[in-house]
Amino acid sequence: VFALTLLAQQAAQQKLSPLTNDAYTKMVGEHKGRVVLVNFWATYCVPCRAEIPEMVKMADRLRARGLDFVSISADEPEQEPQARKFIVPFKVPGPLYIKSATDDDKYAAAIHAKWGGELPASFIYDRSGKKVGAFIGEVPMKNIEDVIAKFL
Repeated sequence: VFALTLLAQQAAQQKLSPLTNDAYTKMVGEHKGRVVLVNFWATYCVPCRAEIPEMVKMADRLRARGLDFVSISADEPEQEPQARKFIVPFKVPGPLYIKSATDDDKYAAAIHAKWGGELPASFIYDRSGKKVGAFIGEVPMKNIEDVIAKFL
């Protein structure tokens, strides 16, 4: 019973908060002084599903050096329970978000001019909040880590 209660509490703590593109800019700004890796993923995205455990391991390894990891599900709002269920076993550090957009194209363009919403997508911000890296589609984790390392 205790283990089930603990799992239920973890799932509740992992609630994905809606994030608009205006709130996105504010959220990145809240991490000033830290390097930020923002990863967009979805439950239906096979490469995303493979990438998340690797990203979590890297983020855990680099957290003490100044890396914050932000996870944003690109699933539809009504899929939030499935997205939450998918992400809980990987112990993804929070806060966790789910994209909240009335226009997906405008949302993607507001985050990165050359991004059309393809997944996975990862964006790196330096300690001042300036975007210093963008990775769209499948990329070796080493490529992402190499950019992060320059700013830690």
